[in-house]
Amino acid sequence: PNDHVAAVANSFVIREIDAEDSKNFMFSANIFEVAERNNLWSKKSGKKLDFLPTYGPMRSHSEYATRRVWRVFNLVSPSTVLPGHTDYYGNDYPFSVKADKKITALDLMNIQRDHYEGTEFDLTQ
Repeated sequence: PNDHVAAVANSFVIREIDAEDSKNFMFSANIFEVAERNNLWSKKSGKKLDFLPTYGPMRSHSEYATRRVWRVFNLVSPSTVLPGHTDYYGNDYPFSVKADKKITALDLMNIQRDHYEGTEFDLTQ
């Protein structure tokens, strides 16, 4: 939605793909076939293909990516309370959050400059 902010920080954020929803999803014609051929997902499971764990390899810097997403959400929507600690895929984080106010260019610059100041993850200490 226009009043939402999504954050992509060195990790995929697309989750379950609804093949029937062409308004919100665009993907390669063979996305499901490739996943099945490589034993990453099975249509027979009855579950939608979850893009992140299917095509997102496990990396050693998971917290680096999920923490950055958390901080962006924390800054643009303080009213949305999300945990600073999460699992590898950030399963308890939404795709996007509704911003508490209109985001300005200065807000974006400040987000880019942020070092988690004032949080338990403060990098300026």
